[in-house]
Amino acid sequence: MDQVITFLKDVLEPIGNEDKTGGGEQAVLVLNYALTLSFTTHREFETVRGAVRIYLHWLRALTDFPEGDIPTPLLDTPERYFRSIIDALRNLFCRRIDIKGEVPRGLAIERQAREVETVLDAVRELTHTASRKYQNEVWARILSFLLNSADLLLADPLFPEEMGMRVGSRVVDTLFDLWFHAVLNEEIPSPTYWRTLAALCRRWRHHVDRESRSKHICAQVTVIESWARKLLAMTVLVCRKMYGEDYCKIVIRDESITPFAFLPPVEEDGEVDLLYHSWFNLLCLLDSPADILSHDLMENKPISGFTSQNLRSTAAVRFRGFEFLRFHNFLSAFLYAYPRHRKIAV
Repeated sequence: MDQVITFLKDVLEPIGNEDKTGGGEQAVLVLNYALTLSFTTHREFETVRGAVRIYLHWLRALTDFPEGDIPTPLLDTPERYFRSIIDALRNLFCRRIDIKGEVPRGLAIERQAREVETVLDAVRELTHTASRKYQNEVWARILSFLLNSADLLLADPLFPEEMGMRVGSRVVDTLFDLWFHAVLNEEIPSPTYWRTLAALCRRWRHHVDRESRSKHICAQVTVIESWARKLLAMTVLVCRKMYGEDYCKIVIRDESITPFAFLPPVEEDGEVDLLYHSWFNLLCLLDSPADILSHDLMENKPISGFTSQNLRSTAAVRFRGFEFLRFHNFLSAFLYAYPRHRKIAV
């Protein structure tokens, strides 16, 4: 432990030109280990915090104008190091073992939550600042990173002081925001990503109350609420496209959804509008409400258990013209609770 902390102090010092090419692989190994440390002691917390700051600084090698103090190997092949860095940062989302330390458990969770929020802000910014030649790699890796990180926090049952309760909504909101930005920018690598998102959301929508040893299944509020906000905004856009701009007075302020209103019309016969396709995928994301009550939480396994076979067997969300017509009545019922003369912000 002392060797790790000492090494990190050396790394945090300004890197001279003569040192920029040496010790890169060793530094990565030490930084990766630092991200697994506890938040219950001041020294370990500062070590984790330093490792996070170093990695987030190094990610700027993917931008058009990286800073000069970034090690040369990262500047030469930033995409290679980006893969290992983004994988290592997932350790920050893992729940720490409940051990006694210098600070109360609540403060340790708060420390970890602040670092998680720092990483979420950084990856969101990277999707905007990454060089064009790295955009595909950045989007694919960040979406996978957010899916995996959210699963680490939300797949298991939650207790009042768990990390998932503290930052779960922030992680899910970031995932959904960047997801629809990726849809608009055509950065979703393949339909498999939609199927993976659906499979994982069905793992996050509920949890078992272990403290009372009850078999009761209750809604995972952070996931349901985030999903519902997106679905309401998308549904309003679909209704306006079908019935005119004056059909519904609900105000949409979600920056990840509003651009769907300005998409150009489809040019080929039989082609499905991206708005309709995205809305339908989102609608089917959580599956049937009956499945929520019948789901056995013990079936949830780590994300590594999702093999290609599992993903292929997951019901794919497909959209055809007649399927969209079947939801005409659903749209009317959905907006019935929101009279057109009322203004509601989403």
